[in-house]
Amino acid sequence: MLKLLNENDLCEIKRFCQSSIIGTRISSYALAYGFDKDFLLFWGDKTENGFLTLIAKFDSCMSILATDKTDFDEAAEFIDIIGADEIITDEATAKKLGFTDFVTKQGFRFDSDIRVDFASETPDEDDLREIYKLICTAIPDSFINSRQAYLSFLSDFTYRANRGYAKAVCIKADGKAVACALTSAQSDTSALMSGIACSEEYRRYGYGKQIVLSLTDKLIKDDKRVFVIALNDSAQGFYKHIGFTECEKIAFIKRKV
Repeated sequence: MLKLLNENDLCEIKRFCQSSIIGTRISSYALAYGFDKDFLLFWGDKTENGFLTLIAKFDSCMSILATDKTDFDEAAEFIDIIGADEIITDEATAKKLGFTDFVTKQGFRFDSDIRVDFASETPDEDDLREIYKLICTAIPDSFINSRQAYLSFLSDFTYRANRGYAKAVCIKADGKAVACALTSAQSDTSALMSGIACSEEYRRYGYGKQIVLSLTDKLIKDDKRVFVIALNDSAQGFYKHIGFTECEKIAFIKRKV
């Protein structure tokens, strides 16, 4: 049975979440924000041997980490009762929950000895503003290009970064960011990279590879497993080329509640 979780469950949450993309998202929420926020709730179904199912709801987005022993009928009913505008889980779980209308993206895990000797700056607030603009331009579906959306991004990223659960790197040219990468989720053992973008005029010079491997290197030095989700076929080829291997497929489900 799914029950509401609290800070006493943190160690088990971290253990259950340490080897997957969805787990990285959930444990990142727990570590960065804790269990006393109105906008963040955690539920779990567990036995004496550990979790069978773990669900986190951050505002209107629900992340679901399931196992072969998950009671999918109960989980589906629970989702309908609690409600969520968006659900993120792995493809197999989405299907077992009865969803048929969703978009899948291929997840990757860094699994190589490739390293790059590249000194990338840790961005200050001005750099983060440039990074945000760059992501909005290069990956227009990632963020809403507005002041309110930027302030929300800045507040969330700064909050997590100050607690050691977010990183960002950028390459600057002529005083502005021309390539960037950051972590959208980061736990004690793993990290999910996102916001990987390069200005069109600076593409085909290897900056994309440099920025990804630069952030990957920093994360690996912190003893973290590194994940990324490819947005398209071209990105899949890019990540494979620089040392990532395929792992779970991630399902993005939009719902009207």
